[in-house]
Amino acid sequence: MDLIERTMSYPFMGDAMIVAAIAVQYEMFAIEPIIIPTLSDAVTNPLEYTPQQNETDRTYIRKLAGKHGYRFVIRPGSTAGTNVLYWGPPPRVLDPQPVLTVD
Repeated sequence: MDLIERTMSYPFMGDAMIVAAIAVQYEMFAIEPIIIPTLSDAVTNPLEYTPQQNETDRTYIRKLAGKHGYRFVIRPGSTAGTNVLYWGPPPRVLDPQPVLTVD
């Protein structure tokens, strides 16, 4: 994902749809995408603004994730030879806090 720089435009697409369109290109590498749409993921009007990619796919997806406070990771899948692409909010796993005691 970080070898070839691309110049692409994505009219009528929100950020989550753009990530999905890029992830489909890597289907041959057994990448299963998990893409969580943002609350403000609206389709853009191409007369006002058209999203443009002028870098590698990895760099562009990371830029889109940072714009929304999201995380972009690729990790090994549950079976051998598969990968999982995650684009969404960071996990909110909180450890239980110890009990507060006062003298």
